[in-house]
Amino acid sequence: MLRISRRILICQDAVERKNLTEGKTFYARLIAIARGKILPNRLDAIEWITYDLFTSMRTRDEELTEEVLQGAIMCLSGQVDEARMNCADMSALIQHRVQEGGTEFVAATIRYGMELHLASETLLSITAITNSFAELGIIVNDICSFDKELRDWKTSSQEGAHLLNVVQRMADDTGIPYPAAKRVWWILCRERELHHQDLVAQHMASNPSCDEGLATYILSLEYAMGGNEVWSRTTSRYNQRF
Repeated sequence: MLRISRRILICQDAVERKNLTEGKTFYARLIAIARGKILPNRLDAIEWITYDLFTSMRTRDEELTEEVLQGAIMCLSGQVDEARMNCADMSALIQHRVQEGGTEFVAATIRYGMELHLASETLLSITAITNSFAELGIIVNDICSFDKELRDWKTSSQEGAHLLNVVQRMADDTGIPYPAAKRVWWILCRERELHHQDLVAQHMASNPSCDEGLATYILSLEYAMGGNEVWSRTTSRYNQRF
């Protein structure tokens, strides 16, 4: 999971230096490489590592690897989508951030690591839980990455450069300063955690014979939420003090 997550971050950093057209071209080629449709340039580290990683993952489990790849494609495509600049309200903003933030990719990677095959109808039955996981994860990420994103946005001259962050939207919508918007979001995160626990309890009460694998997966999403907050608060990638 760590290796593939690093690949996503490296790709994001590479695209930050490109305009929208260049970013789309870059991702289109990388996706084709990940699918094994074309061979990588062995002089390009991003290309050959991507190819070798997904090739090795397929030898272990082709079906779960495809789910991981679909999550990665959703994430990468969202980052070069012109629609990201036209989110009308906070709800639309959060939904687009979920798409480009990679939460579906993280969930699929968890299932891959667990060697857990879940039917589509089973995944559909926990949509409320996975949506809660995705939204809370992206909000925490936005709070912690905001200062870095603001600095990058102010200095960027690339086409498509756009500050897309829930902290900025909260401040703009309410007229409060950025630090206050962060504090409000942290309070809302704690409330969202309680709501997530309620969703899990409701699902378990309605499904007393819940499969052990599914129950473990639901619990693993909670662990991932906690891990995401610890990482977001401490990583030098954001370099933010608390």
